[in-house]
Amino acid sequence: MADQESQSVLRRKADAGTQEHQARAMTVAKAMRLGIARVADALMDLPLSAIGIVVERREADACADLMTEGSLLMLLDAPRGRIGAAILSADLAGGLIQQQTMGSVRPPAGEARAMTNTDAALAAPLIDGLLERAEREVEALGDRAVLEGVRFGSRAEEPRMVQMALEAPDFLVIRLTLDMAKGARQGELTLLLPPAPARGGPTNEDDTEGDDTSGTPHESEVAENRTAFTDLVFGLKAYLKMELCKLKMPLADATHMAVGDVLELPPGAFPSARVLAPDGRCVGTGTIGQVDGIRALRLDPKPIYASAPRRRASDQDDLDLPEVQPLEDQDIAQIENDAPVAVPHLPDMSDLADPPDLPELPDIPDLPDFPDLEPEEARAAPIDVDLPDLDDLPDLADLPELAAVREA
Repeated sequence: MADQESQSVLRRKADAGTQEHQARAMTVAKAMRLGIARVADALMDLPLSAIGIVVERREADACADLMTEGSLLMLLDAPRGRIGAAILSADLAGGLIQQQTMGSVRPPAGEARAMTNTDAALAAPLIDGLLERAEREVEALGDRAVLEGVRFGSRAEEPRMVQMALEAPDFLVIRLTLDMAKGARQGELTLLLPPAPARGGPTNEDDTEGDDTSGTPHESEVAENRTAFTDLVFGLKAYLKMELCKLKMPLADATHMAVGDVLELPPGAFPSARVLAPDGRCVGTGTIGQVDGIRALRLDPKPIYASAPRRRASDQDDLDLPEVQPLEDQDIAQIENDAPVAVPHLPDMSDLADPPDLPELPDIPDLPDFPDLEPEEARAAPIDVDLPDLDDLPDLADLPELAAVREA
């Protein structure tokens, strides 16, 4: 009887210690809950918190129900050719795009648009950061092996492509219900992680017994991943703004503006425009016009000499510059001694014709001598000028009579 009581006490103490250790241990759910908030804040300056987490195991066929219509579907790459998946709801993906493009998250309005490769590229850093952080913090070796090396791979067009890529019989399913920007949006992130690979032993018949190259990618895999990443980068859309000019107006006038108001542009503003990046940095200039009735902007090419100065003799043909003969040593010595230097290569001008004879100009008569008078004397002095005979002027009898002007 005493032995049973002592065993019961020891069992209760052991259970209490186990529960306390489990409460302090970093499980997958706890690592995901803490990691998603810290990664979103560090990468995107986005307040993101997990308000619900479900960790379970599902068979591959049962995972099809998690791929809802309109979600952002992404494939995850894991070591040894394992494939997983990440599913972001439309509201969650839209909030991530808004935060990274506009700097704020707004409530959803209208129907969700179709997802693109750009959306996947903008959401990939959050997925990779969450998986990498959880891999470091999880304590259980089995859970850490599942998370080890899992990273973003590519975007999937439709759920059927995801189901065809998932080859494992079952998956570790992690479902996080997330709150964005203190209630502005809510969405769900679902991770489908393949089981951990078997430890030890080669993965196929071609592997040698002593080689452990399962975690090292082959050259063909590296080249394939590099090609896929290059295609993804060149497929991204660049959002640029066109700025015609800047206007200053009182705040009262700006608040009363309505559709149809006409703004007077400063002289010389049209048709030149500046091309701005989302951060306001000017990346080029152009001319506004239209092509087939659609507004268009023709970019001004950057001069070649701005990035590649032409200094070599081989570049002289492209510059359209006159040939300049170098100075000889004696010419340089004459310049230093301020001596006249003969200019070489002047054309022969001995055969030029003599200029024609100019006609003789008439003599200018001598002007009369004017006495030196002060300004006051000049105004009062009489003008002694011989006037011509005025007897042949017409008769002015037909003019109307004018009233006599009396002196005041």
